[in-house]
Amino acid sequence: MSEHDAYRYLLAAELDIDIEKSRHWFEKDFSRMISCLDADAYNSNPYRQNIHLDSRNYGKWQLKKETLQPYEAFVFDDFKYGTDGTLYPQIGCFSVPFVFDAVLQNDREWMSITPNEINTMRSVIEEASGNVLTYGLGLGYFAYMCSIKPEVASVTVVEKDPSVIALFQKEILPQFKQKDKIRVIKADAFEYAAAVKEEYDLTFADLWHDVQDGIPCYTELKKIERGKTRYWIEKTMQYYMKEQNELK
Repeated sequence: MSEHDAYRYLLAAELDIDIEKSRHWFEKDFSRMISCLDADAYNSNPYRQNIHLDSRNYGKWQLKKETLQPYEAFVFDDFKYGTDGTLYPQIGCFSVPFVFDAVLQNDREWMSITPNEINTMRSVIEEASGNVLTYGLGLGYFAYMCSIKPEVASVTVVEKDPSVIALFQKEILPQFKQKDKIRVIKADAFEYAAAVKEEYDLTFADLWHDVQDGIPCYTELKKIERGKTRYWIEKTMQYYMKEQNELK
């Protein structure tokens, strides 16, 4: 039995799924939701290779090391759709401990350098070129990954929290290989978006913790967006917005 199949059975047992009563679903659909991931593939990520952080506090914010334990289940990517339109959540695990950096506000995690963050930003980072604007700073992952691309000339980050900016400028930005490309503006993202005069080749918004607080922010920003704009976990938010509208 492969590691993937063994983990499927293990997770099904943990979730109290009756495999015999749902054999077809278990083989066809559940299998497409589950992946045993290669830790080395994520540890080789440029940010994880080059940015090294220590645990410490900045006002109400905290830098912290977290660990995914072997075979601990976690969401590792946005939803995937089958050819028939079936929606497949993406659940993964590692066979070894996976240590990652996280930033928390009042003990609530806001950003972490995990497979989910890496995967859900990959397509936008690949698209980035020229002058890039991003709303939300976090641990600077998006800014870093864009800045190391030769085709990216500048990355402007809009962040309103002075503690987050101080953390970034003291602990993270000095480790950037292309720090001269980075500009941080202390401002409210919605006010900046409504009044911005500069032209950007790509704008990326990542102001929310999850779908629940993301949908109101996403809806508001869509009203005032300019140019090519992308949003973190947009596909997931659009799915839940559709579900909400259908229930009305």
